[in-house]
Order: sequence, then C-alpha cells, then structure tokens
Amino acid sequence: MRLRWTADAAEDLREIHDFAFLDSPLAAHRIVNEIYAGILALKRMPHIGRPDGLRQTRDLIFPQIRYKVTYRVRQDGVEVLYIRHTSRGLMPQ
Repeated sequence: MRLRWTADAAEDLREIHDFAFLDSPLAAHRIVNEIYAGILALKRMPHIGRPDGLRQTRDLIFPQIRYKVTYRVRQDGVEVLYIRHTSRGLMPQ
C-alpha cells in the first residue's frame, strides 16, 4: 500500500522534532522515530487506527508520547493528514 504525506503532516513532524530537541536531542530522536515507525506500519495495516466516522479519517494514537496521527485510507494508499499532541484543542478540518 502506498503512503503519502501531506505538506502539513511533514511540517508537523519537523516541528515536533525541533520543539523536543530544545529539551533533549535524544528524546526528539526517540519521539520522531516512534511516530515515523507507526506511520510506516500503516502501509501493512491501514485500519489499525481508531475510526472517526464524522471526518472519514482514522487516528493512530501514541499514548506514551501523547501524539496522534490523523490519516485517511484511500483506494490507492494511506494519506497522512497531520500529527498533533493530544493536549491540543480542536483538530483541523
């Protein structure tokens, strides 16, 4: 299955890294690797995330690091829409 990142999702991951890097380069590396590995797993298991029927998306939750990847399963693959810390408010539409 094909994996496609939106520009917003790629930017989100860069921002997560840069923010965490200020406190700990090691933590930044660990966080980004965990998120990236989870996203790569979507190629094999696209429906592992929690469905959000209202938006026709799915959420891949990382409880230990408190991040959520929102994505959409399409016929031609998986589209990663954005990545947010779970403490943030409303998600983009």
